Amino acid sequence: VMMMHFADWLQDYGTNLDPKAALDFGAFTPKLLGVTIKGNFEIASFPHFGGYILFAAGALGPLIVLIDWLSYRRRKEREAAALLTMFLAFFVVQDVSATDFVSYEAPPEVSSLQILVDNAAPGSVLSLPDGVHEGQLTIDRPLTLKGTKNCVLDGAGKGSVLIVQAASVSLQGFTVRNSGYELLFDDAGILLDESIDTRIEGVTLRDNNHGIYVRNATRPLIRDCQFEGRRGRVHEENHGNGIHLWYVKDALIQDNRLMGHRDGLYLSFAEAAMIENNVAYGQDRFGLHSMYSQRNIIRDNCFGRNTAGVALMFSNRMTMERNQFIHNRGHRTYGLLLRDCSDSDFIHNRLVDNTIGLFLDGSNRNRFRENLFAENGWGVIAYSSSEENAFSKNAFVSNDYQMSLDMRRTKNRLSEDGIGNYWSEARPYDLDDDGIGDAPHNPVGLFAFISKQYPDLTVFSGSPAVLALEIAQRSLPALQPSELIDPHPLLKPVPVPEFEGPALPSAPQRGRGGSLSLAALSSLVSVCGGLCLWRSR
Repeated sequence: VMMMHFADWLQDYGTNLDPKAALDFGAFTPKLLGVTIKGNFEIASFPHFGGYILFAAGALGPLIVLIDWLSYRRRKEREAAALLTMFLAFFVVQDVSATDFVSYEAPPEVSSLQILVDNAAPGSVLSLPDGVHEGQLTIDRPLTLKGTKNCVLDGAGKGSVLIVQAASVSLQGFTVRNSGYELLFDDAGILLDESIDTRIEGVTLRDNNHGIYVRNATRPLIRDCQFEGRRGRVHEENHGNGIHLWYVKDALIQDNRLMGHRDGLYLSFAEAAMIENNVAYGQDRFGLHSMYSQRNIIRDNCFGRNTAGVALMFSNRMTMERNQFIHNRGHRTYGLLLRDCSDSDFIHNRLVDNTIGLFLDGSNRNRFRENLFAENGWGVIAYSSSEENAFSKNAFVSNDYQMSLDMRRTKNRLSEDGIGNYWSEARPYDLDDDGIGDAPHNPVGLFAFISKQYPDLTVFSGSPAVLALEIAQRSLPALQPSELIDPHPLLKPVPVPEFEGPALPSAPQRGRGGSLSLAALSSLVSVCGGLCLWRSR
């Protein structure tokens, strides 16, 4: 009865959600026993001391009655011992089978490296032979471990494959695969635990829970590594991130390629990290996810075809420049999401073909300069909780809705030092020929404002009725839904530097046929309705 009541409470916990929350992961029911992961949150449900006592009482009650009956039958010693042994053996077998997530049989050529590492002098360079070597290797002294891609450390689905617990360790060139599945124990291909100045270069990581997990470390370097996660083979709840930083200072993450994880890169309480020239694609959630991390520089990276490109949450004083956020399409999918992220600079970024280019919630005093917002569903969506953000010299080109707000008045600005932004739909006149329009431009369309309150109305996007509404808005100032204007609109876009970072691997592009088809359908209905009315007359 207790478990049934608890299960009912869990269902209510996961289904009665706030419909106005900034992040919507859908209704769910947490596991009765185990860990459920939704977004950035872990819901853990395990029995504790009281539960164990309850289970023990429930199990021992019938057992005591059975032993008493056996004693009465004068078979107490032999049969009670046998039954007790069977009882314990049954639960031991059940416990083992319950944790057997994957079946893996190591090849006969597998050899152990732990003895070799334990006998190495500090500062040694160990060149590993090709072949498959047994994982769960621990390095507790400064040394260099080198190998080729044909040199494989295999974890056989248990624990972390390689653990570093020393300073000045260098790992180069080999392959790490098949870590355990336990998120609670941070199972990873490579686990850096309180290490200093660790260098990981040219390593290939496949089929691991986390690719590389770094905790309580200083100055780690991860460069030119290939990450391939378990996406498609396990549920999102059962696999981790490509690179996971937790309480890390001065990390350098450079020239890596990550695909198929929960998040490509995850930063939690990371400070002064340099993340550059990486490509993260095909993740279950975010290409990069930052939580409670400060003063990080993120530049020359490509985040594409993820459920969402980048999410910066409770992270301040960030610098993002020359990044590319492309082809992140889906329900409530963002190129760049800022949640409680303030006092940061965003320069020369390209946000192209995303459902929402930029989403602002509770984020203040950020500066957006010389960025390209092109061919997104929404160029920018800003909630009323975001204030004093400044946009200048940006190019807003062919977005379905250039900007959308949930408030009429705002302290955000669309101009700095007398220079505004370029809006592809605007046709400003320029009598003094200085390249700046002589009349202000309001980029917040009336239909965009209304559809933000009533999302189902987006089915009419591009219909004749909406086009007529836009014409009326330009003619009648009273129909302007927001006081946010660009007082100095540009006649030509400021050139955004070409992206020189790593290219997104080729794949079939997601078209925009869904919204176009809906628009065409609504237009056809409007035309047919007009013809019917004309004929009836």
